[in-house]
Amino acid sequence: MLMYGSTVFVIEITSGRVTDPRPWTAPWLFPGQHAAMAGLAISGTLTQRFREVVAPGLHRDTAFESLAREAETLPPGARGLL
Repeated sequence: MLMYGSTVFVIEITSGRVTDPRPWTAPWLFPGQHAAMAGLAISGTLTQRFREVVAPGLHRDTAFESLAREAETLPPGARGLL
């Protein structure tokens, strides 16, 4: 699950306990499920900065929709970018 706004919070459900010390870990809702969780408090600010740098000429209310439509035209992997 990915939640975002002015922050981003990610929850990855796993079938076993995660031993990586970087995310928060905990048993999940059902037996045999565990979760690895992480968040970033400034992600909303970074998202706005991305819009200002990448699409300064687009109206702020529609910039992300315009960028998403443009991204949908790219092939998977973005021709080697990812």
